[in-house]
Amino acid sequence: MLDGTKMNHDNDKHSDPGHEMSDVSIGGLVKFLVVLTVSTIVIFVAMKYYTNFLEGQEEQAELPPASRVNPPGVRRLPPMPRLQGAPGSEVLPLDEMKLYREQEQAALTSYSWVDKGTGVVRIPIEEAKKIVLEKGMPVPSPTAAAAKGK
Repeated sequence: MLDGTKMNHDNDKHSDPGHEMSDVSIGGLVKFLVVLTVSTIVIFVAMKYYTNFLEGQEEQAELPPASRVNPPGVRRLPPMPRLQGAPGSEVLPLDEMKLYREQEQAALTSYSWVDKGTGVVRIPIEEAKKIVLEKGMPVPSPTAAAAKGK
């Protein structure tokens, strides 16, 4: 071989390189892709119809509500007391808080009777502070504290 002698090339038939005839058939590949695409579309459409059919079955088999107390479409309010801002509540929470603060402020800044029979009155808080500063806090006597403890 390496001695310079000419090799016998009896198999020179394959000197023209090309493609093998046993490779994948283009026609078969195209047919496969067409069948795959058509099958996918048919399956998709069939699943869509089947899903719609099952949804219709589910709607027909839906059970009535478990409670007949409030049938659908009828709205009843819960018994009192209700939460602030809940349906049926006449006053909103912020408005109710504003009203409460106004009432408390009026009680702290005005004169009124607490118990007319015993002569107990309510005086404004600022007035009460002045009286406490002038006269001081009352100190309970030891006998009064012992009487309360019994």
